Amino acid sequence: MLRRLWPLLAVLAVLGALLAGLFGTHYGRLAFTSAAFLPDLMVDLPVRPVTWFTSDPVRERVTLHYADGKTMPADLYRPPHGRHGAIIFVMGAPPLEPDDSRLMRLADSTARAGYAMLIPFSPDLEREFIAREEPDAYVAAFEYLKQQSFVDPDRIGFIGVSVGGSLALIAASDPRISADVDFLIAFGAYYDALDTLAAVTTHTISYGGREEPWDPRLHTERVMAEQLIDRLEDSGDRDLLWRAFVDQENVSSADLASLTPTGRDAYEFLANRDPARVPELIERLPPAFLDDMRALSPSLRLDSIQAEIFILHDRSDRFIPYVESRRLRDRLAGHPKLHYTELTVFEHVEPRSERGALALFLDGSRLYFRLYQLLLRLS
Repeated sequence: MLRRLWPLLAVLAVLGALLAGLFGTHYGRLAFTSAAFLPDLMVDLPVRPVTWFTSDPVRERVTLHYADGKTMPADLYRPPHGRHGAIIFVMGAPPLEPDDSRLMRLADSTARAGYAMLIPFSPDLEREFIAREEPDAYVAAFEYLKQQSFVDPDRIGFIGVSVGGSLALIAASDPRISADVDFLIAFGAYYDALDTLAAVTTHTISYGGREEPWDPRLHTERVMAEQLIDRLEDSGDRDLLWRAFVDQENVSSADLASLTPTGRDAYEFLANRDPARVPELIERLPPAFLDDMRALSPSLRLDSIQAEIFILHDRSDRFIPYVESRRLRDRLAGHPKLHYTELTVFEHVEPRSERGALALFLDGSRLYFRLYQLLLRLS
């Protein structure tokens, strides 16, 4: 692995050496920190040099209360002393387990860099269901951090990955906290839930008047189908469509004849491969489902966001189309603090070292710059 990663490690070593001479300045220290921590955040190195000169973080389990009595567990990683900026890390469906090594390394490195990280674990996302009230949990997470003595309340923001990026955008737009959110990173997020669902069913994405084929991962097809199926009222409809689109079983014409009219409309939408039919088929879906999808779409909730926004997306993403982030960028055009980056060394939101030396060098440089900007924001 190290042999494949040498371009990224080499450029960071050179940057680190150059910036060591500037370590006596605030900007030099931040640049050095970015160079030191980026490899640790991206890959599972056999040794972690950042542990040689930083203190072990404190890890705590907390409970978030939101949405009329609902609760959500969360892990908090923080430096052992002082007052710090804080990050709420919002994951996709399903979220990683609390003891997943990738998640623990990310949170541990963040705390070692001098920032608190709160990681909610959503029971709904664990079962791959995106609940309408899900963003309320992340508003509650923000309000929880504001009350902590070890957190600087003026330096709290979100990092959201995959579906979590979209949920973080919705939470950051909530009037309860929108004026106070300092920054937001949306990595591999969707802009509009219905457009994303249509791309998944038709295997087609479009942007700027051009259509192109898209091959979504089976995981995405299943998760997006579940959002519609789980919201159908008739249990027979739910069972049959689950077999067809989640379990990927063949269903007979006799089975399809047993569907209610609403179930049949849902089946036709999920089975459709023709982009031209999408508007007509969407109009036939249950109003309650459409209301939920609109409530879970950042496309309708961006005007009130005041935070500095970083948008990142993998150009070859097969989980959420990269054009969703382009639409998000276009919608936010004119926002005074907007940063947009497309990458090629990720598989959705996870780094892949086999992409090639040049891609690693270029994307490593881009990520280094974005990390430096974020640390500058948090400092």
